[in-house]
Amino acid sequence: MKSEIYFLVCIYLLIANCNTTDFDRSNPNDPLSENFAPAFPENPFIAFNVDKNKVLELTYGTKIYTTGVEIYVKYDENSDYELVADVLSPSLTFYDSSGNFTHGSLYRTHFYRLNGNGDKLYNPDPVVTPLLFQPFQNLTISDDTLGGNFEITGNLLSVLGSPNHLFYFDGVEVVGIKSGTEEIISEINFTDFLIDFEIFSYRFSKSISVQNYSEYNSIIARQYMANKNGSRIILSTTE
Repeated sequence: MKSEIYFLVCIYLLIANCNTTDFDRSNPNDPLSENFAPAFPENPFIAFNVDKNKVLELTYGTKIYTTGVEIYVKYDENSDYELVADVLSPSLTFYDSSGNFTHGSLYRTHFYRLNGNGDKLYNPDPVVTPLLFQPFQNLTISDDTLGGNFEITGNLLSVLGSPNHLFYFDGVEVVGIKSGTEEIISEINFTDFLIDFEIFSYRFSKSISVQNYSEYNSIIARQYMANKNGSRIILSTTE
C-alpha cells in the first residue's frame, strides 16, 4: 500500500513540474534567451586555391549556437561593402570566385543566430579581415657582370602577426627601360624560383639571361599578383 502511495505521489510531482511556467530566459548569456547572440568569432583565414578563388575559412567557438554568418566584401577603397554570401552552420568555408581582389580588400563577417521568431540576432561587433599580400622585404636585381646575366633575389618573412598576410605571389616581371618606355623582357613564375630557408625568412633567387641588355637605360624587377581578369597588382619593385 505504501509503495502504491509513493508511486502516485511521484506521478503527481512529475505532472506538476511539467505544468509549471517556463524558466526566466532573460539572461543574455543563456543560449535559449531571445537576446542571446553568438560569442566573438576568431579572425577568418584567407587563402587562394589553384583557380585563384579566395577561400575564406571561418572558425568560431560557438558553432552549436550559431545559425550562420553574413559575409560582406569591400574590394577596394573606391567601393562600398556588398553582401556576397550568407553561409549557414555547420559550413565553415566560403569561396569567392569573383576574381575581384587587391591588396587591402576587406572582408566583414557578421555571425548571427535565429530566435524563436526567425529574427537574426547578430554578434554586436562584426569582424573585419583585410586581404594582404606580402611584398618582398628587399627585392634586388644584380648589376650585369657576365654580359646579360642577372640574378633576382628577395626575402619573404616566415613569421608574421597576421595569418592573412598571404605568403603568395604570381611572379616577378623583369622590365627594360629605354627612352622612357617600358618593355617586359622576362617573367619569372613563383614556381621557377630557387627557395632557401633562412632565419625567420625565405630567400627567393633566380638567374636569368637578357639578350641585347645594353640597349636599355636601366633594368628593374617587379613582384606582382595577377587578378583573374589579367590586371596585375605590383607588390614590390627594385625602383
